[in-house]
Amino acid sequence: MVRIGGKWGRNPLVRTLFATFLPEEKVVDFISAVLAWYRENSEGMGRIRLGDVIIRKGTGGLLGDLKGKFPEYVVDKTIPPQIIDTQIGERP
Repeated sequence: MVRIGGKWGRNPLVRTLFATFLPEEKVVDFISAVLAWYRENSEGMGRIRLGDVIIRKGTGGLLGDLKGKFPEYVVDKTIPPQIIDTQIGERP
């Protein structure tokens, strides 16, 4: 399973499912595709995490991009990374 968008720290996010049964030989290409989408969609946002870009842009863009390249492994739909409310930090 491939889950994307998680992070820890002051404003944690729970990653969400984007693909299942991804073969080992496809992992590097899959990660490259995710990073290419991130670079394109985080332009001008400064230092921002992947999960935060997915929340701002929605899951459809990344899901559609990955579905075009890895149709047999990418799920049909998913949800954005889930925000974990803590008493430590505040979401921007």
